[in-house]
Amino acid sequence: MARRKFAPKSRHILPSHSYGAAGSGVATDQRSGIAATENNLDQEFKIICVNLRNLWINSWMAGHARFQKLVEEAKKNITEFSPQDAAAKFKSGEAVIVDVREKDEWDEEHIPGAIHMSRGTIELDVEEKVPDTNAMIICHCGGGGRSALAAKSLQRMGYKNVRSMAGGFKAWRAAGLPTTK
Repeated sequence: MARRKFAPKSRHILPSHSYGAAGSGVATDQRSGIAATENNLDQEFKIICVNLRNLWINSWMAGHARFQKLVEEAKKNITEFSPQDAAAKFKSGEAVIVDVREKDEWDEEHIPGAIHMSRGTIELDVEEKVPDTNAMIICHCGGGGRSALAAKSLQRMGYKNVRSMAGGFKAWRAAGLPTTK
C-alpha cells in the first residue's frame, strides 16, 4: 500500500481503504466494510474526516502527555462546576468568574462580566482583583485544563472556594450561555 503525505515529513498517513479494480468506481473501507460508490461518497468522506480527526487528537494528546498528567492531578484536588451551575452562581452574585485564557482569546469572545486574569499572571493579579480569600472564584479557560491548574494554584495561595468550570468556554458556548466580544 502506498503512503500518502498529508502532514510534516515525520508523519505519514496510510489510506483507510483499498481501492477496487482500476476504473471500478468502488472503494471499500477496511474497518467498516462500506463500499464507496457515487451514491455514498459523502459517507466515505465522513470516514476520512473521522480518521483525520482521530489522528490529530492522538498526535495532540501524545505531544501534551505531561500537561494532561498535571491537569489530571489538579482535578483530583479541585471541584468542577458545569457551565450551567457556574452561570447560576455568577448570576446570583455568589461567585466571580475568572477567565484564565490568553488576552487574544479573551478579546475574541468572553463571558459578560467575567474578570480576565491569564493563566500566566493570575497569581500576581488575583490579590488585587479578588482580595477576599473566602470569595467563590470559578476559573475557566478554553477547555478546562488551564482552569484546573489555576484553581489548584489559587487554593495553594489560600483561596478557600475556588472552582473550575468543566469543559471551559467551549462547554459554556455549547450550552447556549451568553457571550460577548
